[in-house]
Amino acid sequence: MFHPARFIAFWRSVLLVVTGFAVVIHAHSQITITGVADRQSYTGSATFRVVPGDGSLDQVTLNGQPLASGVTYTVRAMDYYDLAVRRVDGVTDEISTALVRFIVISSNRGSPERGLIEWVPYPPISSASEEFDGASFELLAPAQFPANIEVPVVARVWEANGQQRRVNGWVNAPGFGANSFRVVRGVGFGFLPAGSAGSQINFDGSMGALQASRQIAVDSSANWTPVSGVLGADTEWAANSRIRVTGNLTVPDAGVLRIGAGTVVLLDPGVNVTNSGRTEINGTASAPVVFTAATRVAPEQRTGAWGGWIMRGTAAKLIANYAIMTGSGAAGSFSFSPGSSHRSEQALLFVHSGATVAMTNCALINNAGQIGNGYFSTITWDRCLLQKAITTGEYEGCTNVITRSAVIEFPSIDGVYNAQIADADYDGIYMIRGTNYFEHSLFGFAKDDAIDSGSGGSGTVVVTNCWVESALHEALAWSGEGRQTWTYDTILMNNGQGIECGWSTGSDSPLCWGERLLSIGNSVGARYGDNYEGTSGLGLKTGFLWVTNSIILNNYRDVWGQVWDNTWNYRAARMEIRDNYLTAPNTNHPNNAVWNPAADGSKLAPYLRVPASAKVGVGFANWNALTTFDLTNGVPMRLSTFSTRPVSVEYAIQTAGGTLSSGTVTFQPGETVKRVYAPISGLGADELVRVALRNPNGCEITSAPQQFIVPASGTSGTNQTLIALGAEWKFFDRGVDQGTAWRGLGFDDSSWSTGCAQLGYNDGDECTVVSFGPNSGAKYPTTYFRRTISIADPLAFTNLNLRVLRDDGAVVYVNGVDVFRSPTMPQPPTPIVYTTLATNLSVANAPSDNTIDQATISRSALVAGQNVIAVEVHQHRGDSSDLSFDLELVANLVPQPQRLNVIRFGEELVLHWADAGYVLESSDALGSSAAWSAVGGGGSPVSVSAVQASRFYRLRKP
Repeated sequence: MFHPARFIAFWRSVLLVVTGFAVVIHAHSQITITGVADRQSYTGSATFRVVPGDGSLDQVTLNGQPLASGVTYTVRAMDYYDLAVRRVDGVTDEISTALVRFIVISSNRGSPERGLIEWVPYPPISSASEEFDGASFELLAPAQFPANIEVPVVARVWEANGQQRRVNGWVNAPGFGANSFRVVRGVGFGFLPAGSAGSQINFDGSMGALQASRQIAVDSSANWTPVSGVLGADTEWAANSRIRVTGNLTVPDAGVLRIGAGTVVLLDPGVNVTNSGRTEINGTASAPVVFTAATRVAPEQRTGAWGGWIMRGTAAKLIANYAIMTGSGAAGSFSFSPGSSHRSEQALLFVHSGATVAMTNCALINNAGQIGNGYFSTITWDRCLLQKAITTGEYEGCTNVITRSAVIEFPSIDGVYNAQIADADYDGIYMIRGTNYFEHSLFGFAKDDAIDSGSGGSGTVVVTNCWVESALHEALAWSGEGRQTWTYDTILMNNGQGIECGWSTGSDSPLCWGERLLSIGNSVGARYGDNYEGTSGLGLKTGFLWVTNSIILNNYRDVWGQVWDNTWNYRAARMEIRDNYLTAPNTNHPNNAVWNPAADGSKLAPYLRVPASAKVGVGFANWNALTTFDLTNGVPMRLSTFSTRPVSVEYAIQTAGGTLSSGTVTFQPGETVKRVYAPISGLGADELVRVALRNPNGCEITSAPQQFIVPASGTSGTNQTLIALGAEWKFFDRGVDQGTAWRGLGFDDSSWSTGCAQLGYNDGDECTVVSFGPNSGAKYPTTYFRRTISIADPLAFTNLNLRVLRDDGAVVYVNGVDVFRSPTMPQPPTPIVYTTLATNLSVANAPSDNTIDQATISRSALVAGQNVIAVEVHQHRGDSSDLSFDLELVANLVPQPQRLNVIRFGEELVLHWADAGYVLESSDALGSSAAWSAVGGGGSPVSVSAVQASRFYRLRKP
């Protein structure tokens, strides 16, 4: 489904670049579209033009938005596009049409998200105080613990009926400011500082209005029992034992290991526990059993990590209650044969060939590798927390049961998403074949899929009464041969795609049913098809998707059936989407109702996991510090959860000189994200901008009430970008020798073409395609590029850092001075002329494609005022396949004295400074009686009252 308002807002930032101008086009001729071809993908951008003719009227639309023929457009937003042309002959009224479907893929993401927008899940927003009403707060931590080891602590927020309250926030405690930890949708964990021998740790935790306390007595002495090798047939580690596993440990076939409450097991780096018999872990709520490394590890940071449990065969059983396991995953490469794994890292629980794992009230947290790997075995988790690992793992032919549990954070909640992450298989859980049942559980906060039923033979998945949130890709990725899935009464929110019926290796598979789903705030709410290409292998799509009696709202596309086979046809015939509520009518799926927030808001109540009457949290939803770019793209705000009634908050975007934008943002029932905008024309480069929230109605501001956009001169102080990668350049690609005058500032380049970098041809990653001439076997040897920049004072720079992407060789001039030559070009004093060819100095073949040269050059070539950067790119030979050019020029600034800047907003002063190495301190006096203390955490910027008693402020470098 296409939503024009969101499309326009999205393009405000990604820009539709127009070169040339036309309104109505006349021509009776075949429709010609240049620059893009049907069913093609383009990396970075796509440039196109509908060629006009004579005597006809054209109607041109791109994803439903009107454009003009005769105009050259460039789209850079990662997405799928329909470019449709309808031409009416002015004489005969004959109608002709053309349709070009194409995809723009971002280099930040690549093929794993083919055809989708560049989706980034929004950060969690802390819940309002009323969302905690009536809930209970529980802290799981050991009652006694050894000295010198960090203490794990798990927080859970429960309903009276034993289900988790889906709240967000932070657990804080007096005296533990550095040890606050995040809770998402009712669950989370942290570590308390290691205690000294004989001391007591008093942790009085709070979250919202809820409180819970734990007292941890620290052992007065270290009485570790070292163990390794093969245990006896019947071994017991009594309550409160201190066991140190110094070497690989084995529970023998038919042997039993019983572990009493309060026991702490310290495992040396790299050691494994091979459990061929039966292990019983008998922790309690007040005295859990803890398995830990000596030092904290983290996903993909395995220094000091122990190995994991290895269980093979039907006699291998691990039965655990109230256990905390952390610090596993020592091996970066591990054999999973005869099973398999998308990731190579060791799993905490290796469960194969009929083994059984049953865990209740357990926490498997902060492990370096995977949480598990299963092969034709049985694994059950009840009331467990599986958090912060690479993935929960891959399970083939297993029976997996997850109830009242949380499977979250793979590998971290931090807002970092890029091409490497997008293709790294950070799945929540991945199943091949087998039987899978997930109930009343939380999944997500994963940098791939939350729940993925992958390849292999037939299997089933049932998901009921679950909450799936913040997966980079799919919340529910259903695929595989013979796969059947059923999803009921489940929330899918803030994901790349909600429910997806994807690829299959067999016929009529997968078959996916969904009913009573709430799919809101995703990139796509419900999807038939996936992002693989072709008609075989991963490209095969033969399944069917049913979604009924559901609410699918406020997604970039609510329902979508686009696939990338040899047709690119929308697969409405493979979807039964009926009796649902959608944001807007969808002609592909007409048997649905359009959501009316005022009349239908109460229908969200069954999905709420907080009191229906509660105020909800609202806050800024940006991962990184705001920039002026965010004013045009929109500053995002998000609710802590959806609401059955409208809620609103006022905003103001201001400088010290006035208000850029202000108003009231209203979230209708079913809306969770809104954006506010402000014009940046006339905004000075040195102006500080404040974005403030105030006067919430039906909600509570739970983020910082204001954020600042600090001027560039006040953030870095170390360098300045003079030319950015992707900048626009004047270029000459007509195969005519330009001599030497073109290198200087006074040259008239008004007849040259203009385009954004990369510039070149035949790589598919160009923003602007240049010409190589009429003969592909005798391409122009040289192409010329120029860009003018303004420099206030070259003496403000120490030197310049140059980066040149070139294929095959480049020469760079600054104001006519030869400042750099690629290693593939003849070096000074050899003159460079139009016919000079790039060569490879070490081998006889062509230079490496798309090489980036780096160099430091002197500021001496610059002058105050206008400067020209001129570059000529040379081919290796006449039949060279491609050409590429881009350039970045960054000036290193002369260090300046640190300055404390003060700006007034009414009765508020905002103090900011450049160097992050300084902290702000204040005192109510000067001289010997001064008592200086850090203000607002010490970092820039800081807001203080302008009407308080006199105080003094200073910057200090610790």
